[in-house]
Amino acid sequence: MERSELSKPWNHVQTQQDVDDLLLTFNDFHDSLLRECKYCAGAYIDDALFLNFNSRPYLRCVFQRQRSEPCAIEVVFSDVDFFQMQAGSEDVISEAFITLGEEGMVVWSDVSNVEQYHEFLPTVIRAKFMSWRTM
Repeated sequence: MERSELSKPWNHVQTQQDVDDLLLTFNDFHDSLLRECKYCAGAYIDDALFLNFNSRPYLRCVFQRQRSEPCAIEVVFSDVDFFQMQAGSEDVISEAFITLGEEGMVVWSDVSNVEQYHEFLPTVIRAKFMSWRTM
């Protein structure tokens, strides 16, 4: 990652306007793909070999598309409490949906109605916080 990418500002998704801004910037994720995904559970073993559960799980994703301005974005979901993805499922995202749910949770999905979708297992991410930046 280039130094200039590290200095780009983060945008925090907290309101419906923040959701709309992200979807506008990345064209509702139309014809994009999830290029990278890194999950960190948060638990770790310290130097004294004690198991620690006091940290927050996060998921870092890089989405790309065949358009410029921007061609890629980095999205970080913090305090993840649910994440589902099916390997080998359709690679191209037709459209993504972001909702601000109960108790301030952010839900990102590649289908509009997760509960009623049965053709394949949709990608769904639910977290307390969501931030993104262009790459």
